[in-house]
Amino acid sequence: MAISPLLIIVVILMLGTKRARSNGPAFIPGWIVGLAMLGCLVLALIGVGKIFCDHHSSTLAYGTKLLLGLLFFLLAYFTWQKRPQPGKEPQLPPRGF
Repeated sequence: MAISPLLIIVVILMLGTKRARSNGPAFIPGWIVGLAMLGCLVLALIGVGKIFCDHHSSTLAYGTKLLLGLLFFLLAYFTWQKRPQPGKEPQLPPRGF
């Protein structure tokens, strides 16, 4: 994940901005801290899962999976509702920078 295509794309786009000299060096520590925090969060959740689990999936795990599934279903539904109707031209996002 540390050498993902997303990171490369973000760095290339960032280098095209007006403040590339200050944004570039500031991005790298932020990326590293973000990855470290994500790793700590995953390790903490794994530890919590072991507390509530006795070699079988717990009710907490099933509930979490159910809530995530419902969240993704609702996200897909609302995204589907916002799509352009047949025959209409989709609106392009504004140009950045």
